[in-house]
Amino acid sequence: MAPSPRFSLSKWYFDCVTDEGDAFVGYAASLRWSVLSLEYSGILVRRTTGKIQTRSTLHGGTLPLVSGSTVQWDCPSLKLKGSWGAREQPLKHTVLSASETPLEWSCLQPHALAEISVADIGTFTGSGYVDYLTLTTPPWKLPLDELRWGRFLSETTSVIWMDFKGAFPETVVFCNGSLCDGARVTDSEIELGKDLPKLSFADTHILREGVLGSTALSVIPGVTKLLPARMLKTEECKWRSRGVLKDEKSVLATGWTIHEVVRWPQSDTSQRS
Repeated sequence: MAPSPRFSLSKWYFDCVTDEGDAFVGYAASLRWSVLSLEYSGILVRRTTGKIQTRSTLHGGTLPLVSGSTVQWDCPSLKLKGSWGAREQPLKHTVLSASETPLEWSCLQPHALAEISVADIGTFTGSGYVDYLTLTTPPWKLPLDELRWGRFLSETTSVIWMDFKGAFPETVVFCNGSLCDGARVTDSEIELGKDLPKLSFADTHILREGVLGSTALSVIPGVTKLLPARMLKTEECKWRSRGVLKDEKSVLATGWTIHEVVRWPQSDTSQRS
């Protein structure tokens, strides 16, 4: 399963949750695949009232800029200006390292102070997160069946997790920038390790749910002809929850969590290469 020299996908992910629980999620991606070349940016907002707003564009805009300990994302097509200032050092980790398609994951802002303004939607100030990933292998060719990802941020604590199911299962959990040995991820909680605190979820609300072909990828013209079924039929459910970190004796921290489950369908023999 060698990487395709014709394929390159760079993807930025941004988020912020205000103290009140309003959630902002943003994406900026650049795709080069054979003769196809496109740039995509999109945002998703969920208010505590339950109101959900989305906005997306295929117009090339200004890519995010890293300047010292700050990441700035200004996207005129989305009428957006955002800034994420670091509260913790960046993280880097190679995932799926045992496979033929290892991925370099860069978390530029595991815990940040985010300030975002989106015209006609509103402003958001709160704890935020930024990561970046570059793929040279099409995502539908990765040896994955399921991925659980999430981040929990409080005033004093950050927990970030990735749990991969498939041919090369792997669990990666960071707490305050340190890799947790023996961590475990389930639908209901994150165990940081034996005899260590656990993170559970409350006040959970869906941000987005469905197959990618009808949600995140639907803005791409002719997407059903461009991408294989294994990509279009990939299921995603993303939530905003109240996170509670506690040990056997007491609650150690509370904060907002954004987390998701992504499930790939079985391999499609008609996949495009």
